[in-house]
Amino acid sequence: MPKAARSRMEYDAGKDTSSLGSRTQSNLTGSAFRLDVISSGLKKEIDQRLQQALIHCNLPFSIVKNPEFQALFDIYLRPTYHLPSRRTVSGPMLLQAYHDMLNKVRIRLADYSKYLTLSCDGWSRTQGKEHLLGFTACDPSSGMVVFLDFVSNADSERCNGQFTLEKTLEIAMKHSMLSNKVSFVVTDTASVMKSYWSLLMFCAWE
Repeated sequence: MPKAARSRMEYDAGKDTSSLGSRTQSNLTGSAFRLDVISSGLKKEIDQRLQQALIHCNLPFSIVKNPEFQALFDIYLRPTYHLPSRRTVSGPMLLQAYHDMLNKVRIRLADYSKYLTLSCDGWSRTQGKEHLLGFTACDPSSGMVVFLDFVSNADSERCNGQFTLEKTLEIAMKHSMLSNKVSFVVTDTASVMKSYWSLLMFCAWE
């Protein structure tokens, strides 16, 4: 029987079929047969559970292509469930899992963290040009860290202490979770950051 047409028929002789819900039912010589059908909603839920299992068990996404792993589902567990491809697992499903976890951490930090540490780091190809700044927030009490944003300078902007300070204030305004919670700012010791420290301390006193 082709895989697409293969469905598990469960033979429930003498069982009460009133609890079968919306599943397809048929009676044959006094016995009930159930056609195992998976809705799109249930398929999505199983996909998400599969994704979590692969991540938490540190399994390669390519395992979904393994014939033995596929047989486990096709023959024994849920023949009507079709495993997602490796590209789907490592692409849109992984991206969705990342955003789901990111939102959970942000909510956790916003609702329960009393103090936060803001971390800023920068990279550039040419000194003062094509500069990229990355910002993260950390809760020292729990050790939870969340990525906030990347910002870059325009062609007409020079990356210096003033530029870094302006972007820091923009990040603070953009993310409400930082409101009245930032107690420390952590950077590296680059010359731009040293200038940034002085400006930041001046703003703090103001």
